[in-house]
Amino acid sequence: MFSGPPLARTIIPDSASPSGGGALHKMDYNVLALNHREPSLTDMHIAGLPIQVYGLEEIENNKKPLAVMIATHGRMNSKKNMKFFAQGVLGELSKKDDKERLRDLIVITFNPKHLIDMAAIIGEEIEGLLK
Repeated sequence: MFSGPPLARTIIPDSASPSGGGALHKMDYNVLALNHREPSLTDMHIAGLPIQVYGLEEIENNKKPLAVMIATHGRMNSKKNMKFFAQGVLGELSKKDDKERLRDLIVITFNPKHLIDMAAIIGEEIEGLLK
């Protein structure tokens, strides 16, 4: 179903890596797009958390139920590379016939670090209310 070059391109030794001198993997994230066209991108904030919504404009007038895929990047990655992931997933789905698809799909991405920061802030506020 999916074809293309392997994702891991090279290994870069890094003595300053958080793993204590391990190696950081350099990835070719653009191959995740699988040569599909780029989906729409809408930036939003939900309860103060910045999120990126991919594919929202493409389903604007559709009447099908909506499925939401929430995807976050790993510790050594960034949100700019999540575009390629969303592009590949939404592109593969768009290859299906409209009658064959039961639901529309959007992909939501966010930086998990921001979520952890928000949880700490909310926890401190709640703790202050309980005293």
